Amino acid sequence: MKMFHRRLQIAQQHPELQTHVQILERLGIDGMSSDESDLEELTEHRHARLENPRFYVLRPPWRSSVLSAWLHIFDSMHMISRRSLLGPSRGAYPHLRIDNAESPRYSTSPSFVRDLPINAYDAQWIAGKTGSDYSVRPNRNWNYDFSHSNDLLQ
Repeated sequence: MKMFHRRLQIAQQHPELQTHVQILERLGIDGMSSDESDLEELTEHRHARLENPRFYVLRPPWRSSVLSAWLHIFDSMHMISRRSLLGPSRGAYPHLRIDNAESPRYSTSPSFVRDLPINAYDAQWIAGKTGSDYSVRPNRNWNYDFSHSNDLLQ
């Protein structure tokens, strides 16, 4: 839930991201990935306790890789804004999330977000939805531009 609110907040505040507020609201909390930590390893292996815990991104299996990469920019912008604030900021920095684009980890949650643009969904996942199981209702006439302006970091 925090991740959704953090991404939405940065989109609302940053002029180059404001055009994406509506699609973020449409994605909602269910459109975000979850995390898996290596805390179990820390309790079992003494040498691992000396390291900070790692958190691995668990992508929703329904979400396209283009949408996942697009969402990571909001996280990067949040970190940049946290580090560039004048004076001390409140709260701890978000934990480091590890996402391997070439070998992603997937969530086992069956939930998904309905009525999104067709390119928000993973093509193989959509192909597996048939008959009465097909309640996704992707908008086949809508391809959202999941890209960010080159002016974003200026």
